[in-house]
Amino acid sequence: MKAFVFFSFVLFALFLTNEGCAQSKGKYPDPPVANSKTAYPMKLADSQWRARLTPTQYYILRQAGTEELFSG
Repeated sequence: MKAFVFFSFVLFALFLTNEGCAQSKGKYPDPPVANSKTAYPMKLADSQWRARLTPTQYYILRQAGTEELFSG
């Protein structure tokens, strides 16, 4: 039993180190960070957003509204 606990602890410790993480090997680089100069692909006027979105979507996405309770 003690050997199992020790072995589990060693595996857990290896998993937490940089050697055990997939991200440390460069497989998944950090995403870019947005700043004040970040360009977003869609810059539409308010009337264009209103034409593309449903009234509920427009309220939630453009007017910082909230969804109805239990809708998600």
